[in-house]
Amino acid sequence: MPEITKIELNGKQLIPRELTVREVEAVMESLGNENLHILESMCPDIPIPASAVATSVGVELEDLKDILPSQVPELFRQVKEKNSFLAQAVENLAGIASKMLADQGPDSTTSAALSAD
Repeated sequence: MPEITKIELNGKQLIPRELTVREVEAVMESLGNENLHILESMCPDIPIPASAVATSVGVELEDLKDILPSQVPELFRQVKEKNSFLAQAVENLAGIASKMLADQGPDSTTSAALSAD
């Protein structure tokens, strides 16, 4: 098991915990309804939504912007470790969405507009 790096926010140590089923449901329902959060853009290889990170460590999402950028990947890694099932669910959902988009093919209105030119 990798060594846990302590991450503090305003004097409080951020210790990730496993999310409840209700919390996972809320995170999964919010996917697609939000824009990419700045924290998510700092660690694109870790499929954990920033809202799940905030819930896991018990702080408001906006407050997470006060940690150092160098700490973001480590915090996301720790949350993923505690919530590996969530990471897998997010990856599965992304795979399903990609397949659905690929199966749809080009947008018919775009194709019609291009062929009219």
